[in-house]
Amino acid sequence: MQSGFNVMRWVKVALMGCILGVIFAFVGASLRMLPAFGGRRELPPLALSEDAREQELIRVIDSQLSALRGNDYTKAFYYADSSFKAQMNVRGFERMVKAGYPALARSRSAVYGVIMDNGEQAVVNVGIKAASGRTLHYQYLLRREKSGWKISGVTQVKLEGMVV
Repeated sequence: MQSGFNVMRWVKVALMGCILGVIFAFVGASLRMLPAFGGRRELPPLALSEDAREQELIRVIDSQLSALRGNDYTKAFYYADSSFKAQMNVRGFERMVKAGYPALARSRSAVYGVIMDNGEQAVVNVGIKAASGRTLHYQYLLRREKSGWKISGVTQVKLEGMVV
């Protein structure tokens, strides 16, 4: 057996290491795509919600708006989804609403437009009557959790043309 430095042997070892690295990276990336390994799975497309689901979603949003109007940020925070709650506490939520969404906190009423879901996620279009009397339009994103539907985000939208 030869004990000296063999260039060809080291080139083969390095090449084998690179090949194994590429294989492990490909397998790891493939596993992350599977739901059992924390990956995302393909969700069905959104469709118009049925009446019972619409009522569930409206109840969640109305409950949060009512809590905000009553200055009860702890109760309003209850309607946020778990991933949102993991990023922020009640105090941070209160500051965010007061700074970025004051119309929601002081709203007079809400009118609901198109509501779509796929059983796990939902999009609800809402017209909020602000304290000024002006109607502002928002899109609520909701996610179904074990405890029911929860709000995962709200975005103000500008509508152009005719509103249906």
